[in-house]
Amino acid sequence: VFLVSCFVLMLLAWWGIARFKFNIIEPVNSLLQGVSMLRAGKISKVKISKKNTSREIDVLVNNFNEMALDIHTNQEHLSLVNQSLQEQNTFMETVVQSVSSGIILLNEKGEILFNNDQAEHLLNSKKIKGTHITSLPLSLNDTLHTARHDPSRIHKKDLFSPTTRKTYRIYMRCHSPSKHVIVTMDDIGSLIAAQKRSAILDVARHVAH
Repeated sequence: VFLVSCFVLMLLAWWGIARFKFNIIEPVNSLLQGVSMLRAGKISKVKISKKNTSREIDVLVNNFNEMALDIHTNQEHLSLVNQSLQEQNTFMETVVQSVSSGIILLNEKGEILFNNDQAEHLLNSKKIKGTHITSLPLSLNDTLHTARHDPSRIHKKDLFSPTTRKTYRIYMRCHSPSKHVIVTMDDIGSLIAAQKRSAILDVARHVAH
C-alpha cells in the first residue's frame, strides 16, 4: 500500500509539474521571446500561438498579439509616411535649388539653417550654412528686426553691399510659431542700370525735342 501510494503521489506530482509547465512556463517563455523579437525589430514575425491554458494567460497572449499587430501596422504606416516625406523633401530641394533667387532660412538666433547654391553665388561666399547672419557681406539686421516684429507681411528692402559691389532686393518673412525667418534675394544691379539708361534716354529725348 505504501509503495502504491508513493507511486500515485509521484504520478500526481509529475502531472502537476507538467501541467504547470504547459499552462504557465511555456506561455511566459513565448511572451519573453516575443518581447525579444520586438526589441530586435522583427515585428512582422511576432505572433504567439494560443494554447489551452488558463483564462488569464489567454487574455495576456491575446493582448500581446494585438499590441504586436498594432505596432506592425503603425510601423508600416510610418514607413509610408517617411517615404512620402522624403519624396517631398527631394522635390522641394530640387525646386529651391533651381530658382534664380537666393534663399536663406534663419533660426531665432540669426543662424543660417539652410541656403541654396544661388544664395552663395550672389553673396560671393563658398559656405554660409551654419554661420551667423552678421558674417554675411550684407547688413540684414534692421530688416530682420522689422520682420520679426511684424510677421504678418513680407518685408522688402533694397540693400547695397560694399563688399560684393552688388545691390540686392531682399524679401523677408518671419514664421511666427517657430521664429524662423525666410530670406530671398536677387541681384538687381542690371535692373537699376536699365532704369538709369531709360532715364538718360528720356532726358536726351526731351532735350532733343
